[in-house]
Amino acid sequence: MLKLICLSILFIVTCNGMPGGYKDRPELLNDPIIHSLTSFGVEKLFESQNLKLTNVKVTRVQTQLVAGTNYKIDFTAKSVRTEAQTTCQMVIFVKLDGQRTLSQSQCQ
Repeated sequence: MLKLICLSILFIVTCNGMPGGYKDRPELLNDPIIHSLTSFGVEKLFESQNLKLTNVKVTRVQTQLVAGTNYKIDFTAKSVRTEAQTTCQMVIFVKLDGQRTLSQSQCQ
């Protein structure tokens, strides 16, 4: 019986990735919800860091289920101030009630 339980857990982890970890979601690259979350994050970057970005293109999406969903979004954009191309990553937490928070952001 113990072997059966261990094999079941191994199967679940193999098929779904590590519980609690981020999962790549390439099917969400062009999803309207992701673009809405990205716009939300870009707006928050402008408010908090005075970083105005244009020509935003989402390049990678990962999700993590917690008490809601963390969306880790990688994107490229053009800085209005320097006119240079930049690469950014942000994590937006969406609570079960739909409330959004920009919890992490980093641009290079």
